Amino acid sequence: MDWKTLMSEERYTANTYVRRSVARQIVSDFQLDAEKIIYTSVFRRLQGKTQVYPFPAYDYLRTRLTHTNEVAFVGKILGRGIGRRLSASERGNIDPEDISDVVYAACLAHDLGNPPFGHIGEEAIKTWFLREKTKPGSPFNSTLSDAHTMYDFLHFDGNAQGFRIMTRLSSWREEGGMRLTYAVAGAFSKYPFPSETSSPDKQKFGYMADDSDAARKIFTALGMNNADGTYSRHPLAFLVEAADDISYLTTDVDDAHRVKQLKFDDSQALLLKIVDMGNYADEYNAYKCNNEQDKISFLRSLASATLIEGAATAFLDNRSTILSGRFKEPLIKVSKFAGAATEIRTACEERVYLEKNKIQLEAAGFNVIIGLLDLFGTMIEDYIAKKGSVKDMNHKSRNLYSLMPEENRKRMVATDPYKCMVVLVDYVSGMTDRFALDLFQRLSGHSPALGKMA
Repeated sequence: MDWKTLMSEERYTANTYVRRSVARQIVSDFQLDAEKIIYTSVFRRLQGKTQVYPFPAYDYLRTRLTHTNEVAFVGKILGRGIGRRLSASERGNIDPEDISDVVYAACLAHDLGNPPFGHIGEEAIKTWFLREKTKPGSPFNSTLSDAHTMYDFLHFDGNAQGFRIMTRLSSWREEGGMRLTYAVAGAFSKYPFPSETSSPDKQKFGYMADDSDAARKIFTALGMNNADGTYSRHPLAFLVEAADDISYLTTDVDDAHRVKQLKFDDSQALLLKIVDMGNYADEYNAYKCNNEQDKISFLRSLASATLIEGAATAFLDNRSTILSGRFKEPLIKVSKFAGAATEIRTACEERVYLEKNKIQLEAAGFNVIIGLLDLFGTMIEDYIAKKGSVKDMNHKSRNLYSLMPEENRKRMVATDPYKCMVVLVDYVSGMTDRFALDLFQRLSGHSPALGKMA
């Protein structure tokens, strides 16, 4: 791979390339990508999606949108640092600021495909389709038995859904989506392979069978393709991944301390271990403040800066291997902070992510997703059975059909169960937590608003 190709300013559309028609003086192509993402409704909906705590009781706890903005900030710093540290001969004529802008835009998009209730929402979707796979007479059986398509649903992943949103579902629907540059689309793609090659244990992949043409166009244009037909990860995708890791490692501790799941001494110890290994310990020691939350917040910022330095060093030390496509590990995992990062993950898994109230809310969210898939999945089964004739569907199915947005209904093909299943996932996964809960309560007869509707 070479940087000139990897930083392609060509824009993806469904059928052709879109070249820049005029030379802009201020806004670069990659900055325009960031603007496109920020002003979409799907980006704004991240405000209503779970980061760690579903339906946070406190306004200062992070949502998926808060997290995304923090990731983008870290990514911008990482990209700028790497761009400036790469020699001119390595990056050719590429402007270091362009590298920063590509990483920034890709970070803004990195969680667009997350379903309601975070990872528990992903598990609910997988569980529902696994049940459908074994249900006698389901029109989805053939799709869920085909190795080429079954794991799009049985291993449902927010990364692949995000790729769909960028290239198909948002803005120019079915005509290139957001029409982002190839460079940003490539940097976004953490897992540049289809669901059929996802592993049973990790269950991660980057695009659905429905989007394989888009992936092939983008990854081939960027020079990410290998001789065996697979794709290497775009080098800047490692920086996007590192920005995400750095953000959640430090902010999950910050939020856990705010809600008293982690005591001050424990939170301080987890973050201070990283800071002590970097160059910021003196700054923390000189920070004279008696407010424990302020101290943890300040320490979190120092830990983040330390990890940014560590990730950048890891990238630069391994840049030849990264550019050859042979590098496979997250940057934090190969940095000198790997052990301290593992301690934070372990502490959060044992003491934060398994907190009683959080588990109860996640269980409720799981049931909400299952319930919505039951309702709209049954409607789609009726739609397929009636060969797309809505007037012949039963009364309940017709009503549910009318509730689904028109842009989703247009993409349903009665003779193609796979297309119908993809539309079902697009609809449910695109909901916010609150909208999913409210819709489920209304449709199941449990809404407190029942009897008060006009």
